[in-house]
Amino acid sequence: MGRKADWGKICPYCISNPADTVDHIFPQFLGGNKTIWACQSCNSLFGHSFEAAVHRDTTPLASMLALCGLRLSRPAVWKKALEDEDGYHLDFDGGQRLLKPSQPIVQKDTQTGSLRVTGDKRRVTAIANGFLRKYPSATIKHTDLTKQVPSPDNFTHALTIGTEIRRLAVKMCVALIKYSYPTLDVIDDRVRAFLLGNAVAEIPVRLAYYDYAVLHELRKPLSHWVYVEGSRQKGAYGVVQLFGCIQLYVVLNRNYDTPAFAFFASLDQPEWKERFEEPGLLNLWEAAKIITTEEQTLGVRGWFNSLNAQVKDAFGTNKYLF
Repeated sequence: MGRKADWGKICPYCISNPADTVDHIFPQFLGGNKTIWACQSCNSLFGHSFEAAVHRDTTPLASMLALCGLRLSRPAVWKKALEDEDGYHLDFDGGQRLLKPSQPIVQKDTQTGSLRVTGDKRRVTAIANGFLRKYPSATIKHTDLTKQVPSPDNFTHALTIGTEIRRLAVKMCVALIKYSYPTLDVIDDRVRAFLLGNAVAEIPVRLAYYDYAVLHELRKPLSHWVYVEGSRQKGAYGVVQLFGCIQLYVVLNRNYDTPAFAFFASLDQPEWKERFEEPGLLNLWEAAKIITTEEQTLGVRGWFNSLNAQVKDAFGTNKYLF
């Protein structure tokens, strides 16, 4: 069942602590600005237990899209994106489209007062200046391995769909409901336990391979969006899509039986502006609870086929195929 309460002062995630800090509906690493009130404990827990991990896991995808022409809403550095011909690991800065050594290589000799540093210019300069302060008469040589990326041909990407991104999907659904209907508590105890990092018998988030065309009409290509719905007929559920590709179905509460609602929010590129709408009940297909390995392979391939089509629609060509 859904519950109404005085949510002005209670955290919508744990429903026990005072809501004394702000939390973003769309995470900041995606470019979100709109916030709700939540407690400091949940905010901190979510940041270090799954949001940072999702940011890391989606950075390769964001970086590839940046090479295709997408303007990233926040800086994204893909750690150890590739290895150069000398065996050095290089990070990819998607915003500046630069490759930078993951770690500087320092060779110093305090006896002769010499230092040799290989790395990106900023870190090389910092190391060199520190050495000069300690050894003013030292001689320094440095090699700057920072380079422009001429082509994405050498990159490969991996898609990680683990527990962290599933918890993020739940959090985004709860945040959207809180923003749109502040007095309504929707999720059941099992879903809340999963969100807060506790063990549950069944994870309430599934991979969704359906083409929810009615939702695609509400957003721009390559955008992030969240749809939540509740009714006595279908219970409460949500669908979350990131980068116009990764799509998750969230079972929020099968026994929901209070006021019907339907809310949609999108974070649209290239401006990365948030929009909030009430589209009416859409009665979307529920994602399958159990799928075969073949169905999952075909489903992910379908995600990427859709992504390739969106890239072409947005930029006129596909510089990189997913």
